[in-house]
Amino acid sequence: VGAYARLGKTLFLQPEVFFSAKDYEVNALNALTKSNDVVSFSQKSIDVPILVGLKLGPLRVAAGPVASYSFSADASANNALKTYFSGTPREISNRSNFSYQAGIGLDILSLSLDVRYQGAISELSNTIAIPTGFNYAQKPSFFQATLGLRIL
Repeated sequence: VGAYARLGKTLFLQPEVFFSAKDYEVNALNALTKSNDVVSFSQKSIDVPILVGLKLGPLRVAAGPVASYSFSADASANNALKTYFSGTPREISNRSNFSYQAGIGLDILSLSLDVRYQGAISELSNTIAIPTGFNYAQKPSFFQATLGLRIL
C-alpha cells in the first residue's frame, strides 16, 4: 500500500512511499552446531524509493535508490507509524537499510503496471534481530510486481 508522484513527461522523477511486508528465508551458519540452518522471518517496513526514469510511449524504464525503515514484525501499520517517528536519529538510522531498484513499467489508461528488481546495499542483519548462535551477512534481493492507479 502506498503512493507515488511522477514529475516530468519523457524524463521523470518518481518519488514513492509505501508500506511493505516481506518474508525471508536465510541460510545461516549455526555457530554452536557448525551446521547450516534455514531461518525464516518476516519484516515490515516503510519503503521510500526515489526513481529516475525514461518514458517511451506507454513503456517506462526507471532505477534509483530505496531507503527502508524496518519495524517489528508484529506491529500494526498505526503502531509502525508511531514507531517511525520515535527514537533518536541514531536509533532511526539503525532501523534503516538501503537498496536499489531497477525495472520496467507500462501505463494503460489510469493503470500503472511495474516489474522491478530490488537489490540490497545494506546488510539485512543490520535491521533484523539475529537469534543467538547464528552468524550471517545477507544482502537480500527480490523481484516485485506492482499495480498502481492514477488518481490525479
